[in-house]
Amino acid sequence: EGLARVQLVNLWGFIDGRCNRILEAQYESVGDFSGGLAAARYGGRWGFINREGEFVIPPHFEAADKFNNGLAAIKHNGKWGYVSSKGKIVVEPMFESAATFVGDVATVTENGLWGLVHKSGRTIMTPQYPMLAGVSEGKFSEGLAVVSIDDKFGFIDPSGEVIINPVFEYAGDFHNGLAAFRYKDRYGYMTATAQLHIEPQFDAAQRFSESVAAVRLKNQWLFIDMHGDIVIPPRFLDAVEPFKNGLAWIEKNNMWAYINRDGHVVWLENDVV
Repeated sequence: EGLARVQLVNLWGFIDGRCNRILEAQYESVGDFSGGLAAARYGGRWGFINREGEFVIPPHFEAADKFNNGLAAIKHNGKWGYVSSKGKIVVEPMFESAATFVGDVATVTENGLWGLVHKSGRTIMTPQYPMLAGVSEGKFSEGLAVVSIDDKFGFIDPSGEVIINPVFEYAGDFHNGLAAFRYKDRYGYMTATAQLHIEPQFDAAQRFSESVAAVRLKNQWLFIDMHGDIVIPPRFLDAVEPFKNGLAWIEKNNMWAYINRDGHVVWLENDVV
């Protein structure tokens, strides 16, 4: 929202895009502005300030996250809930953790399980699915979230309804309309209606980004398009990340590099030595 956090000695303030000090460094810690408000800690407690630096929600929380869709997660008496931009508690603090709202839904956790709450304050789904770091964390992508049931993976929608039955050994988030899955130790891709799109044939598979995805065969990484055709051959890539803004990070012969969509190296670690 046009402002950036800056630290001066031990206190924080904000500058604009021309490095003008908009809010003097006076807070013990701050978050980014979102919805016209930013979380700020003062006197050991968190509240929310406006662009003039005034506390519109007094600092009496133990922790606070950013606003999204009119609500922000706050921690009070050791538990997390949600507050409106007017300072009204919408979801009572009762959870171990609470994520930022994505649309009308947010993920909350209790006893290592995650569930869903609606921005109206009602509980959509009590925490019931295991939190598995990097796999099932209650994060929605393209309207679906991965869930783990009896060590198998499937998908639910924001209402909590199971849309794709848990029959996979692994499932990744949907991107570009496809999600990676593992079946009988091989990876392939499916559509949001659980239709097989690319046969499970790979040793590992990453998410699609910019219409291509990295997959591994015989300890080498390559990139395929959304039809499963190879668009960038292995070339001894040891590690890769998805494409972003036309470039992908790779590791080759223990050196970092970036490649373009043609597979050509445009920057190599040795270039800066």
